[in-house]
Amino acid sequence: MEFKLEKAYKNAIAKWKSILWPKELFIKHVEWIRSGGVKPVHLEDLYLAGAAGFRLSSAWEVINSEFSARMIKTLSHMPLADMTPQDAWSETIAKVIDDDTEKDQLTDGRHPAKIVRYQGLVKLLNYLLVISKRIAIQRNRKKKPDYFLSAMEGFDRSAPESNASPQQSIATKDTVKQVFNGLRDAYKSLTTEQRFLVMMVYRKGMRQKEAGKMIGFSESKTTRHLKKAIETIKESMVAIDGIEMTGQLENAFAALWQEAWTE
Repeated sequence: MEFKLEKAYKNAIAKWKSILWPKELFIKHVEWIRSGGVKPVHLEDLYLAGAAGFRLSSAWEVINSEFSARMIKTLSHMPLADMTPQDAWSETIAKVIDDDTEKDQLTDGRHPAKIVRYQGLVKLLNYLLVISKRIAIQRNRKKKPDYFLSAMEGFDRSAPESNASPQQSIATKDTVKQVFNGLRDAYKSLTTEQRFLVMMVYRKGMRQKEAGKMIGFSESKTTRHLKKAIETIKESMVAIDGIEMTGQLENAFAALWQEAWTE
């Protein structure tokens, strides 16, 4: 292995002791990038992003602890459409942690995270900032609603089928519209942290513990915030006039919740 690569690996494992990414995988990752005619410059950042791309939770913890505050501070001076700096950072993480289906599956059957596309040509912080800027620009142009809210679009326009099941029988057009509006308002009332956890756990399928670590929450704190978020959303249905939280409505809520996250 060439000297620069060896040195970068030693520096990276010394700097981020919690990340245990084998040298062989790091070398293979660098060689894959070079095979495309790219000459990476920031090799230590490439190690961090590569480890995160290969789904090492410790690498995501480092990204959160080392970049979160700096990203939010920088984003606070940027035009972000209707987003807060915290929202922009959360959506940036959501984008780079999403499955890269163009890459081969990992040994555990999962796809690498999209952050694996980082090639080390610029600092990782700048790479993430560019993604944040693009998200803000797209948001401003399209006025794109929140992931959860956009997923639920259409609920207020749906109508029950003639052969509706007991679960579907309560979902009349008016009721569904009320439920949709209630869910929308309740979701908007969540804190940034709660919305992040809901998005990562229920949309991305991330383990609750790992999602919490990304924002510096202990396991118990993560559980409390997620529980509170779900209670807030479910209580939005109790507040709807003429609707009682019966077992049938609980089932309907579960169906709506599941459908809301289906892409």
